[in-house]
Amino acid sequence: MRWLAIMGLMFLLSVSTAHATKTLQVEKYVDKQDIKVGDDVKVLLKFRNPFGKDIPVRIVDKNVFGNNGIDVQCLEYNIPAQEETVFGYDPIKPFSPGKYTLEPAEVTYMNPETGKEETVKSNALEIEVKGQAQQGQAQGITTIYRCNGVSMQSTSYSSSGSSFSIQIGSSGMQQFQMPHQTPQTSPQSRVQNNQLNQNTNALKKEMERQLEEQRRMREEFQQNLAQNPEFQKRHQELLKRGYELKNASLNPMTNNTGIFELSYQKPNGETAIMKGEMRNGKIKELMTFTAEDRRKILQLLQQNEKFQEYNQTLLEEEFNQTQQQFNQISQNHTKIIIS
Repeated sequence: MRWLAIMGLMFLLSVSTAHATKTLQVEKYVDKQDIKVGDDVKVLLKFRNPFGKDIPVRIVDKNVFGNNGIDVQCLEYNIPAQEETVFGYDPIKPFSPGKYTLEPAEVTYMNPETGKEETVKSNALEIEVKGQAQQGQAQGITTIYRCNGVSMQSTSYSSSGSSFSIQIGSSGMQQFQMPHQTPQTSPQSRVQNNQLNQNTNALKKEMERQLEEQRRMREEFQQNLAQNPEFQKRHQELLKRGYELKNASLNPMTNNTGIFELSYQKPNGETAIMKGEMRNGKIKELMTFTAEDRRKILQLLQQNEKFQEYNQTLLEEEFNQTQQQFNQISQNHTKIIIS
């Protein structure tokens, strides 16, 4: 009877002394098995999302092989609600044969069930590149940082004894460095360098165009969100309660479609959040959750006769309450786990 009472408490009121927490899973792999020098190789991350809702994440990853690749210092990405999602980087073209190890990707996210930030890692990946080394090709490593509203990307190139780097940030800053260059006198070398310069200029212009599009899309999404009447109403309600806006996480897909989460705090430390989705300029699933909401839910729970009965049973068995976890499903549906 004792265990039946405890199981009934877990089932009816989501109160548990042990809770198996769901977690995000990530697997790293490439899109081909037989890799040769000069092939376009796509590194992929397969996400398994057990939560049934969109999960914003930050990715840290490094994939360098054959003297080419990417170094992702921070990349924000939104994992959709579906169970499996595959994310792919731009193809990497290896220029040198050999065996290489790709480091595990690190993915940081807020677990919606525990309300805590977690970091999971993928597998490391062993790959082999076959063939002969290619000469006269632009070999480069691209470093990417796209987090917290900052978008920066730099590429370091080397070719035929010379090296240089391009850095482009969200402000449009460009920086060129020529640390070393070996004199080249042959006509073939001059043709190669001329072609390399043309390719570099084209790449720079494409980077500038993409960064400008991202910056403009983010600004327009922020403006459209701020002007939305439903969003403004909820925002003003929180301000009237004494909350101040502390942080905003925006993940736009277009200038009027995307997800958002805003964090608020009172001077006394109490917190609140507002999150939701905007689709084509219309707010969907807008939710707020405040310190007052948490207190009200706990008060209603304490008044519930079934809760009182099961809680008393656990106390008599010398179990003590140590933690409350809130998982907001919708504006009027919140799951609470007491352990």
